[in-house]
Amino acid sequence: MNNYIDELNALQKQLEMTSAKDKLDVLKRLVVLTEDENPNQAEKFCLAALEEIKHDPDPVLQGQFLIELIKTYIKLQKYSKASEYSKYCLTLQDEIYGPLAEQIIGQFHSLNGMIYYHFNDYKQALSSFNRSLKFFHMCNRDKEIGEVCRNIALIYQRLGDYWQALDYLNHADDIYSQISDDHGKAKTLNNIGIIHARLKNYNEAVTYYTASLKIREKLNDKIGKSRVYNNLGNALLNLKQFEKSIEYYLKAEKILINSVYKNNLADVYHNLGHIYQKLKNLPLSLKYYQNCLNIRKNIEDRYNYIKVLTNIASVHCHLGSLSEAEKYIRQALDNSKDIESKELSIGLYSTMAEIFRAKQQYLKALEMLKKYGEVKKQVFNEKCNQQMADFQIRYQIDQQQQQIAIYKSKNIRLINANKKLRKAIKQLKILKGLLPICPRCKKIRDDQGYWTQVEEYVVNHSDAEFTHGLCPECAKKFFPEVDINQDQTGE
Repeated sequence: MNNYIDELNALQKQLEMTSAKDKLDVLKRLVVLTEDENPNQAEKFCLAALEEIKHDPDPVLQGQFLIELIKTYIKLQKYSKASEYSKYCLTLQDEIYGPLAEQIIGQFHSLNGMIYYHFNDYKQALSSFNRSLKFFHMCNRDKEIGEVCRNIALIYQRLGDYWQALDYLNHADDIYSQISDDHGKAKTLNNIGIIHARLKNYNEAVTYYTASLKIREKLNDKIGKSRVYNNLGNALLNLKQFEKSIEYYLKAEKILINSVYKNNLADVYHNLGHIYQKLKNLPLSLKYYQNCLNIRKNIEDRYNYIKVLTNIASVHCHLGSLSEAEKYIRQALDNSKDIESKELSIGLYSTMAEIFRAKQQYLKALEMLKKYGEVKKQVFNEKCNQQMADFQIRYQIDQQQQQIAIYKSKNIRLINANKKLRKAIKQLKILKGLLPICPRCKKIRDDQGYWTQVEEYVVNHSDAEFTHGLCPECAKKFFPEVDINQDQTGE
């Protein structure tokens, strides 16, 4: 951390003293330094760079800083901002030329895909990712191809098509192994672990998380380690290894507590609250839920804010603090008025039923249980409809993939035909113009002024080859004793 602060201070001092010409280079280094440690600072440096570029417009440099800015907004979960700049990038792509053009345009489409993914528009996300792959293949950017494969896997994961997701992740893993990209490999192994956890293969998930963790330890990637620790905690919780689960959650907390990734820290606190509630250690559960709440109320994430309020109300109810339980459940209800979430409603009605039952208000408890049952039924029906919609999307995606395969096959055939044509044109030699020829010996004067035999000249200036034979007139003249019309039998 001290090295990071020292380097940051040195670069900021350099930025103040540097000329306008070198400012962009320093800003680029500041963005790279801060993009993981402090995305808020990275955003400021990107915006400062874009302001500098306005004085001397350069579409390539502008594109590079826009890419970093959009990545930063995605990390900060500012998807509307990311979308705003992404749309601008797509209008800029026609102005970008040179050796970096394909790579930059590929990045535009890749980031656009991530934004569609976060807006749950999976069809558009996949379309953007496939466009980005086309550009990355054109410029042989294996690292970016691996990243796009990893992102496509996220779509199939959301759609519940875990085996298709694994196919893309395994392909990404192969690419990262070939190019020795440890960062990419660590992320991919972590994501493979998540898929196995979704498939309830918790032991397999732990194996992949552990492999990812080893690489992150080698790279000293602290934030990456914290995410793996949290995932290991979840997997071990499902394996009922509660002590180990808590150990990993606490390791994640230790890293995140001094980082800017407060949303991730809130996740860890929520998981600790959940596991202690499961273990009936309600005071400790309440402590961690409260820690989570203190972070959530300062983050634009009302869904998870309501979720933790509901859990705190439930813990207070089991502790017998009914007035506190009512206070928190009211806060949850007030915040949920304009959020249409049936998943949240299920938690709210269930907790309210617990509170009314504890207060011996059985009719109200029964009313809440009825509402709970109605919403559960709606959720079940919606899940069925969602599955049908997912199947429809999957069908459309498969059709799209088939079309891409057909176009790819046609392109390969056209490329091969074009290669053959170019080869033929290259080999083609044309005899044209006036050729000086001796009327007596029939030699031809070549381009260098030398006189050569007719057959030699033709061989050198075309693809024709000669074999010797005798015409009937010459045969009679030079070999009168041979009858050329007789069939000879050779051995």
